[in-house]
Amino acid sequence: MPPAPNLASLPGLDPSRPNVLCLNSLQLNRDVTELIAHGRRFAYPTFPDTLLIDAQKDWMPAEMQVQSLYVNFEGPEVDQIWVMAKQLAIQIIEDIRASGINVVAVLAANWDYWHEEAFRRACLKLGLPFLVLLREHFLTAHGYQENEEYFAMVRRIPEVTAVAMAGPATLDIFTRLNLFPHTPLRLTGWPRLDAWRRPAQPAYDRPIVLMAYYKGYGADRHFIDVVVPLFAGLAARYPHVPFLLKAKHWGEQQILSKVAGPHVQVIDTLDLPSVLCNARMVIGDNSMIMFEALLSPARILIPFWGEANREPKTMAPSPGDGRLGEHVTFVQSAGDFCRRIHEAATGDTPAPDMAARIALFGQYFSFDPQYSCVARVEDFIAEFTGATNP
Repeated sequence: MPPAPNLASLPGLDPSRPNVLCLNSLQLNRDVTELIAHGRRFAYPTFPDTLLIDAQKDWMPAEMQVQSLYVNFEGPEVDQIWVMAKQLAIQIIEDIRASGINVVAVLAANWDYWHEEAFRRACLKLGLPFLVLLREHFLTAHGYQENEEYFAMVRRIPEVTAVAMAGPATLDIFTRLNLFPHTPLRLTGWPRLDAWRRPAQPAYDRPIVLMAYYKGYGADRHFIDVVVPLFAGLAARYPHVPFLLKAKHWGEQQILSKVAGPHVQVIDTLDLPSVLCNARMVIGDNSMIMFEALLSPARILIPFWGEANREPKTMAPSPGDGRLGEHVTFVQSAGDFCRRIHEAATGDTPAPDMAARIALFGQYFSFDPQYSCVARVEDFIAEFTGATNP
């Protein structure tokens, strides 16, 4: 077994509070950032997923380095591999505890990452809660069907202590699929959503924002070949208005900067409230971020013509969802797309009914303006660790 990674620089260790060891990943970053900044009951040291992958990849067979389906591999050799993995994670936890840190739980973004199975098994051995703040949220009937088919291939659901979820749709799906028959499921919402509960300092002067859906969203070519050129052309016509193209990460920003043209600013910030809090309009497709836009005053526009005109049941937000009503507009032609952006760029956008928008958002995500998601996640952690208020 290889030695455990060096923990000397592990950020966030705090001997004065109970520590929740976060198995950090891109999907969990925004939530952990909120927990660190606004949590009051726990410390949240983060263990990079790259360290955990690097520590195992040389002796973990390549075919087992796959999410979810790694559980389907069985036999004496596989058992020995998991013994090694478990011992690695036990050593990591014990090294942290030896430095005077009280580790009360491990927190992950999902239950089915192969490289985190080591910690799931270590937690079982040590009697330590392995908690999941689920990064996934299923909002479409199509998503339910796809996951039902996928989970049917998984022979065993890894054992975890409890799962916190973003909203009622995912709780309903997991309940109907009976994925965790003996595991408590809780609705907490995502801590990242708390950023919308605080006043935001606008980063731009009433921008029009296009949220990138470059790969994996179902209308990729339409985005690159149709929407981006139209958006760039309109940006040149209205130089007094910031036209922003929001990439998901730095790498995507570099790619999109080459096709967006000189009048569009390509950004990759994750601070959405500062970008959207005074936006005239936000444009996107098939993304949870478009639901978050309901918490802003921006008009919400979703292209729905040409290749972007797909089966509504595969989309979220969906043109088949009557609840969205006047809050989301699905544009069905390039002409209508340009006309609506022209209206946003040249006229005053009428103020939306924010109370109605927040209430609508609450139908999809657990979100209470008076009860933060950070507080709800800390209640969740305390429930399964027995930790009390400081």
